[in-house]
Amino acid sequence: MRSLELTVVALCVHLMTLRAQPYPVSLEPWHCGTDSYSFSSAISRKLFGFGCRADLTAARINQCCLSHDRCYCTLSESRFNCDRTFCDCLRSVTQDDNFFCRVILMESTCFLASKFGDSPYQECSADFLSRIGLPPRAGVLGRWNRRR
Repeated sequence: MRSLELTVVALCVHLMTLRAQPYPVSLEPWHCGTDSYSFSSAISRKLFGFGCRADLTAARINQCCLSHDRCYCTLSESRFNCDRTFCDCLRSVTQDDNFFCRVILMESTCFLASKFGDSPYQECSADFLSRIGLPPRAGVLGRWNRRR
């Protein structure tokens, strides 16, 4: 019985250690900003790099942006749900960061995505799909390249 207790304790310690390890997300390529205006990607990269602690927070933010892009391009969720999930992700990864990152950058990024996300939600080019790791025409009935 003692052996079982030690095994359970060792397993719990191991799981807590795994949880504490950094989230392995790359900073390259940078996925935040709009694809149709590359200057916005460069600005967001500089702002998050400058305004947030270390590369770890920026890498997690980059993962939020990639997930948001994929949500938009697969059309698996409504635009509202994609934006809400994106902002929840940003809040989660910046909650322990400084005020500028956690409030100013995160909230303005959420606002910009909700305000100007209509065109990106409506259109994902084959090149863009490839860059975010999705096969061409991965979504519903070819809504890509459809212009209003």
